[in-house]
Amino acid sequence: MEDVVERFILARLRGDETDLDGLLGTLDETDSAEARRRIDAFEAIRSLAAPSPDGEPRVYGDFAIEGEIGRGGMGVVYRARQISLGRQVALKVLPSLAALEGRRTERFLREAAVLSRLEHEGIVPVLTAGEDRGTLYFAMPCVRGAGLDRVLEALDGIPLERRSGADIASVLRDAGVADTGDLERRSYVAAVVGIARRVADALAHAHTHGVVHRDVKPSNVILGEGGRPMLIDFGLAKGGEAGTLTGSLDLLGTPSYLPPECIAGSTETTEQGDVYSLGVLLYEMLCGRRPFEAETVVGLLGAIERGNFARPRSLARGLSRDLETICLKAMEFDPARRYASMVDLALDLRAVLEYRPLRARPAGPLRR
Repeated sequence: MEDVVERFILARLRGDETDLDGLLGTLDETDSAEARRRIDAFEAIRSLAAPSPDGEPRVYGDFAIEGEIGRGGMGVVYRARQISLGRQVALKVLPSLAALEGRRTERFLREAAVLSRLEHEGIVPVLTAGEDRGTLYFAMPCVRGAGLDRVLEALDGIPLERRSGADIASVLRDAGVADTGDLERRSYVAAVVGIARRVADALAHAHTHGVVHRDVKPSNVILGEGGRPMLIDFGLAKGGEAGTLTGSLDLLGTPSYLPPECIAGSTETTEQGDVYSLGVLLYEMLCGRRPFEAETVVGLLGAIERGNFARPRSLARGLSRDLETICLKAMEFDPARRYASMVDLALDLRAVLEYRPLRARPAGPLRR
């Protein structure tokens, strides 16, 4: 079924004519209905950015769409102009067809509600929210910068020992960031530890307000002006009175950054889940690769459940024992053995930057 959907979507993106009925005819009734639902949702999302029949940009509420920024499981983000104030914003939109699925609508609205009560320099806030002709949307400041995933991808061809903060600054300048802060003067390790520390501070703020992100990964971190990271996409967040809309069989987040307890079916996502995911992100930045890799999703989930991965110092020559200790502590298989809170992880990351002793202690030979 997924192959049929993918073939159709790729053909449409190339502009090729496709016999949809013929493709759906190769599936049984249940899969055919699911494939059609996904394809209809794809068509609805594509139509959002298309100009209206008179050639003018599509307008939703007070916002005129100018172009697409990105898309994910919880909607599409567009660059838009707020007509009344003449300012540019990022408009996150849930197409009307997708909104027919009640759980998706609830998650979309919950993301807007969660972001509206978080005020931190490391979290992109919500400016306003609304609905127009069955299309739900909320507006956020349009952050100029590059996703951390794009930064790491751009650095992939540079050996770890030759990377520097200036390499990160170069990627940001290419993305239109004028001020890259002190990245030019920092080592690569100091730069990425600084990024992780700021993300930890933002997550700690969310946690103090009862919000667990549950999808911490490079593509949900934008490096903006001054090289400062900003956390986005709280579509899977669980917080306070909102409860959880995720059943025990749902797979949260992105597989490579999932804590093992989520794979085992636990629905009790706690702060320690975000601690684990940030530990994986830090590992990836320091080591140039993710701790768990496999050719299939099933193989990847199995590797995470087994919990065996290469120690950071075996991959990154010259990495300090303190940074390895932080990674291993954050990525402990047992949540009870991880950092007790995101605040503790942030304090240890700050301690590394300031050459002070860590709170965490490395595991001894017996524990290893």
